[in-house]
Amino acid sequence: GLPKMKFRRVLAEGELAVFEVELKYADGSHYFGVSVIEIDEGKIARETDYFAQAFSAPQWRAQWVEQM
Repeated sequence: GLPKMKFRRVLAEGELAVFEVELKYADGSHYFGVSVIEIDEGKIARETDYFAQAFSAPQWRAQWVEQM
């Protein structure tokens, strides 16, 4: 089924909008997503979505990680 969606942040200017979302599915899985929306003449011209489950940072960059 469809996940429960929580918008974390929305940024928009001109013909570009970016959405950060959290997705929680009924089976307990949890994903984070980013949608990039391109607008042309007031209509959505293109949408690109990226999704991933949370993962631990590799040792070499752990010092720069901000826990969510």
